[in-house]
Amino acid sequence: EGLHNVTIYVNDSANNLNYSTRSFRIDTTAPVVDITNPSSNNTNSSDTSLDILITQTDAGVGSLSQCWYSNDTYLINRSFGCGTNLTNITWSDGKHNLTVYSNDTLGNYGFETVSFTIDSGFPDLNITNPAVNNSNTTDTSLDINFTFSDVFSIIESCWYSNDTYLINRSLVCGTNLTNITWSEGLHNVTIYVNDSANNLN
Repeated sequence: EGLHNVTIYVNDSANNLNYSTRSFRIDTTAPVVDITNPSSNNTNSSDTSLDILITQTDAGVGSLSQCWYSNDTYLINRSFGCGTNLTNITWSDGKHNLTVYSNDTLGNYGFETVSFTIDSGFPDLNITNPAVNNSNTTDTSLDINFTFSDVFSIIESCWYSNDTYLINRSLVCGTNLTNITWSEGLHNVTIYVNDSANNLN
C-alpha cells in the first residue's frame, strides 16, 4: 500500500551499465462513507425535506472520483457531487432505505446504508366517551374513553389536561381516564398524543 519505486539494472561483460526506473502506487483502501444525518438506523422524522448529511474520505492514494446513491427499490442509481449532501429530495411518508456510495480513481468503493421513516401526519385521536361535546351527566365518576392510531410511527407519549389547564398529567397510552371524581359543573378535558416522529395531536 502506497508509493513504490522500482529500478532495474543491466550490466554487460564490458562493464556497461544501464537502468530504468518506474514509480507506481498501490491503493486497496476503499473510501469511507459516513452518513451523519440521520445519525442512526430506524429513526423517525416528520420532515419530508430531511437533509441527508454525508462525510466521504479516502485514506488511500487515490482521490474520490464518483459518488452516487440509491434508495428504496434500488432500481436507479443517482449521481451527486462528492463532498456534498443530499438536500434536494422530497421524501414520501413511509420507510426509506438509502445507500450512499463513493468510488476512488483506482476503482475502490465504499458505502453506507441507513433506514429511516418519514411521518408527516398527525396521530389519529378520537374521544369516544362522552360521545359529544357539551353533554350532561349525573355520573361524577364519568369515564373519558379515547382511541388513537398512527400509520407510520409509534405513539410515544400521552397526557391530558383539564379545566384550568395549569397541569399536564401523564397518561399510559391506551388507558382511559377512569379514576377521576368530577365536581359539579362544567369540565374541559384535552387529551394529547405524540408519536415518534414528534407529530402531536
